Amino acid sequence: YFDLSKAFDKVPHRRLLVKLEALGIRPPLLDFIGSYLSNRSQKVLVGNSYSTPQPITSGVFQGTVLGPLLFILYINEISTLLTNSQNFVYADDLKCIYSFSKDTANSCVDKINTDLLMLSRWSCTWQMEFSSSKSSFMCFGPAKLPGPIVFQNSTLLERSTIKDLGLSYTNKLALSPHADRISAKAAQICGFISHNFFLPEIKLDLYRMFVLPILEYCCPLFGLMNASDRSKIENVQRVFTR
Repeated sequence: YFDLSKAFDKVPHRRLLVKLEALGIRPPLLDFIGSYLSNRSQKVLVGNSYSTPQPITSGVFQGTVLGPLLFILYINEISTLLTNSQNFVYADDLKCIYSFSKDTANSCVDKINTDLLMLSRWSCTWQMEFSSSKSSFMCFGPAKLPGPIVFQNSTLLERSTIKDLGLSYTNKLALSPHADRISAKAAQICGFISHNFFLPEIKLDLYRMFVLPILEYCCPLFGLMNASDRSKIENVQRVFTR
């Protein structure tokens, strides 16, 4: 599991234009994108005083129509570099999947480290930074990897629990961590609503706005939970509606 650090803010404009040209984008569209990115500046307001404006030379501006598309085009080649894995990229999250048995574990470590070396070189060339604290690996099944997994001169940590796009699960694909996390978070919000608002209709509206989205995220997977974990989630609503 890999996470690009401040990904949308880090994309360097000059290298982005080089990559767009290599993808076949030509003037006048290339000139239009260059104009869209260039001559931007930012300043900070403290009290009634502004700082000296500083030029913006990187970033694809979140919340814009072009921003996500330009970002995808910039990092799109990552998948082609990791030839030994099945990989998935969603926004700034990258997941690489390797299959191995006890007999092939050593060779799998070599393949992983080869791919990660390519990924590290790509990040240096294109000035994108991966977050070491958010990058890790997990082994599913009885076989374990015998050697260290090295990325950007650091050994990746093996985790038994991971939070993946908002869904928490273990290396045995149990969803207990997810049930614990969302039930605790939802119960905290319910407590705030109950203690600060009195009209039932207001409480219900706030519950629908702030609690239900937490409890219902990825709910099609809740059928894979055991009864105890499902009960934790259901109990939040049961207590709130008393």
